[in-house]
Amino acid sequence: MLRRITAPRQQRDAGSTVNEMLVAAVVVAALGAIAVTSVGDLTGKSRSTACEADKRAVEIAYQAYVADENAKPAAVGDLVTAGYLNEEPPAANGITLDAAGTVTATAC
Repeated sequence: MLRRITAPRQQRDAGSTVNEMLVAAVVVAALGAIAVTSVGDLTGKSRSTACEADKRAVEIAYQAYVADENAKPAAVGDLVTAGYLNEEPPAANGITLDAAGTVTATAC
């Protein structure tokens, strides 16, 4: 009699049902969708933050150039040539320097 009572339980616990597998798949898909959305938002935020950092670096280099040289640089490239910046910011950021010393960035 004990075998009759325990036999169905052993068969039932031996594996997963299709419903359990489907529920697990739905949960994994939902978590994946949340992760993809979060990563997409972080990519945009990181680009904006990098653009702002580049703009601020050009502003600081401009101020240092004016303080050291007693002149205004004509363009961002002059700051690189004079050694105040290691390299010119990416063109995608659209960072420009006007005659008044205002640094603008179109992509930020």
